[in-house]
Amino acid sequence: RVHGDRSFFFQFSPPAPAPTSMQSTVFIFLLAALLLAPLACGDSCPSALMSYSFWNSVSGFTFKGTSGGNTYEFNAYLCTKAASNLKCSTTNPVPASDVLLCQTWNSGKSSKNIGALPASIVATSAGLKFTSSDGEKCATSSSGDHNTAEVLIRCDSGLTSNTIQMDTTYTFSPSSCLWSFTGASKDVCGLLPAGGAKPKKSLSVGSILLIVALVSVVLYVALGMAFQYKYRQARGLDMIPNRGFWASLPGLVKDGCLFTWSKLRGKSYTALP
Repeated sequence: RVHGDRSFFFQFSPPAPAPTSMQSTVFIFLLAALLLAPLACGDSCPSALMSYSFWNSVSGFTFKGTSGGNTYEFNAYLCTKAASNLKCSTTNPVPASDVLLCQTWNSGKSSKNIGALPASIVATSAGLKFTSSDGEKCATSSSGDHNTAEVLIRCDSGLTSNTIQMDTTYTFSPSSCLWSFTGASKDVCGLLPAGGAKPKKSLSVGSILLIVALVSVVLYVALGMAFQYKYRQARGLDMIPNRGFWASLPGLVKDGCLFTWSKLRGKSYTALP
């Protein structure tokens, strides 16, 4: 690359058998990503509920619900997974460890997977809401939809700790195949927005950084052009601050990318003038 009247080039020899600093950096980055992946994608069940003794029972959290005059029993695995040897669904058996809600009837001889894991857990103004993934196919759907389930746990400070009191009725929508359950617990009160109000929306860290970056760019260009115009008598494109640097930046980025790619492949790279 030429700067003024000087020309120079970079020559890199093939990497030695020992890991290079670039390879070490990449290895550390990948290792950190693997270690942090469970934190980003893992179970988000609040610790206030993880202490419940019945989460770890074989049958999960069992309750009864009535809808349309029919009463069924449900095994809910809201904050734990069922034993790997258990099955759910009479028509299409799946491991109960992959199920959020399993409906049972006929003294437990028949069952249906009405909501699968993973489930999303969101604290709303109404309560702590569990939403399942697709369960087995829904018999009432003409388009082949799957059963899904929602469980909303309200705050009730009058209940004793370490308990969930499920409502005796639930709703089922034949068209959407959505099962909706509600209950109450004292232990979710500290997890919900104060006073039942909707949570206040605030700017994320990424949004703040983006705003700061945009403002900085605008100030840099405006003040830089004013300085070039007044003190250096520049006109036209010469008013752009640090014009030479910005003009050479694409080539520098290209050289950096090619260098990184060649080092990752274990080859040498020469940046010609």
